[in-house]
Amino acid sequence: MESIYSTPLHGVGCKPFCDDTETRFDLNVSFGAIEPFLANQQSVWRLTDKGQRYLTDLEIVRRIMPDSKDFNYLLKVNCEGRGTFCIQPSSINVDWELAGTDSAHYFQSLAIALWLELHAVPCIHANALCYQNNTIALIAPSKTGKTTLTLALIKQGFVALTDDMVALHKNADTANFEVYPSWPYMRLWPDSVKTVLQSDPESFNKVHERFEKRVFQFATGQCAASGRQLNTIYLLNRVDDQELAEKLCHIEVVSSARALILLLQNSMLASAYKNLGIEQQRLNLLAELLKSVKFKCINYASGLQHLDDISQYIREDVVGM
Repeated sequence: MESIYSTPLHGVGCKPFCDDTETRFDLNVSFGAIEPFLANQQSVWRLTDKGQRYLTDLEIVRRIMPDSKDFNYLLKVNCEGRGTFCIQPSSINVDWELAGTDSAHYFQSLAIALWLELHAVPCIHANALCYQNNTIALIAPSKTGKTTLTLALIKQGFVALTDDMVALHKNADTANFEVYPSWPYMRLWPDSVKTVLQSDPESFNKVHERFEKRVFQFATGQCAASGRQLNTIYLLNRVDDQELAEKLCHIEVVSSARALILLLQNSMLASAYKNLGIEQQRLNLLAELLKSVKFKCINYASGLQHLDDISQYIREDVVGM
């Protein structure tokens, strides 16, 4: 467990596990029972979704601490893993049940996203990659090829930066936005393992018992080690071949108004922002982002046989920026 936390996560150094690598934030991470605090608690957001594979049940509770203006939240998780994260301005304490999926799976997405959002760093569902001096992010609905395309781009010479989440750090000096690496592995659907890695999915560990995604560890050189300025966000839109006429891939610029809606739709914490009191703040930040970051839609042909060609189209578009 501690070895996982020793690598900075989205620009955050998790102390005392993390080394002295330069980060945007330092965060104290501890493990232990969270003291009951029954008075002055208020549930501010809950998401319950009984999917085909498993139940998702998340709740954010605000704790009002006497004589303190600092925020204090409990993020309660009742999914394939169960436990609570106590989120405070400079710390996250983890109180987790031993059975089920371990806390790191939820820490690297939900807990760190909530902590960053409360520090004015918007977080979106996306994968980020680098090619030469350009950094891109890919957003797409679940199970529409984002992970498979990410792997194909790595085969084309791209370097992975994040998997499944991108934290958008504003640089106060330049007004640009920067992206920092996530932990150096990806979660892959079995089809991606077979098609792109040409490996047996059974040779990779599952993310958790009832979830078919597998854990893929990046090799040296496949994952970026430092933050990069974000240049372009691509929306992936997989369509039938005949809709694209002669080309397998068509890339078009998205208007700022539509791009803003897409960023809101692909935010990490769904509808929680209004109840957390940060909705307007993050809306302003996302609008600022679109002044320096291009937003494009990639309309590409469905079918694994097109992957290499489509990856080449994207690489050419990135080089031509």
